[in-house]
Amino acid sequence: MFTLTSVRRPNLAPRPLACCMSCGRDVKARQSWRDPKAKVGKYRAQYDYRCPNTSCGHALVEPYVRPASDIILWDDIGTRIGDRDKPLVENTMRRIEAGRAKYPYQPSVITLTHGKDGTDRAFVPFERPLPVRTTKIGEALLVPVGGSWNDSAYPADGPIRTRTTRESEALVTVDPAPFIVEYRNNCDASPVTEPLSTLATARHHGLVVPGGVVPARIRNTLVIPYRRGNTPKNAGEPLHTLSTRDSAALVHNAPAIEDCYFRMIKPREHLSAQRFPDTFEPVGNQAEQTQQAGNAVSVNVARFFGERLMPVLT
Repeated sequence: MFTLTSVRRPNLAPRPLACCMSCGRDVKARQSWRDPKAKVGKYRAQYDYRCPNTSCGHALVEPYVRPASDIILWDDIGTRIGDRDKPLVENTMRRIEAGRAKYPYQPSVITLTHGKDGTDRAFVPFERPLPVRTTKIGEALLVPVGGSWNDSAYPADGPIRTRTTRESEALVTVDPAPFIVEYRNNCDASPVTEPLSTLATARHHGLVVPGGVVPARIRNTLVIPYRRGNTPKNAGEPLHTLSTRDSAALVHNAPAIEDCYFRMIKPREHLSAQRFPDTFEPVGNQAEQTQQAGNAVSVNVARFFGERLMPVLT
């Protein structure tokens, strides 16, 4: 950025918002170069972000980011790869395979009331249909419940242990209650039913509400990049830097590659990734709209520069 000699230089050092767990509050993180001589580099490779406060020893922090799942139009899952009129090129298929290897899709089901023997009771759900429904609950999650010979967990895609004359497996439903964590005093935790510890002028308490696992559609949706140096990721991670042409595809993962659904990221998703609101209406065809999104400065970055320039210009 160029400025007039009569205007003082604005402070354009990146200061993303991040949560410092040691300080117990949101802070404006500072870039910390691993090599003091470096000024250009990649996050987590050449530099990190640290808390600006000395009380925590400038602890490492992670800036808030927006996952790819926030901008994906989930109503459009694409086309099944096995049904495409024109097969995907070899490089694309190789990238998809790399993503599927990194984020395997392997749910499992175990049947308690059907089957000839132990090996027939456990199965992967996409390999065969469910057994005939009866008046009893037939499928369950197995968790060992004790005994000197039965004290370790095992995956449900293996055979059931030898049956004995007593109950040795249990169905467990986990519904943990919220609890309070303290960012001081050795990071103690206590149930919400107990009194709070003494409150101070700084925020030292956090409410933790346990939730479920990452939604399946996010966990099993892959973002396949089309540029060198970028590895496949799932939709729970941020997108890579967007360019002026198509640079990523979405793959809804499945047990077999031909059953995966595939499509390119759409212009509206490109614009959302650049933080343009839904009310923004681009013009032109899809290629031109993608080019506009790639050439644009991200809205939050433009806002950052505006906030830094305003004090200098006034």
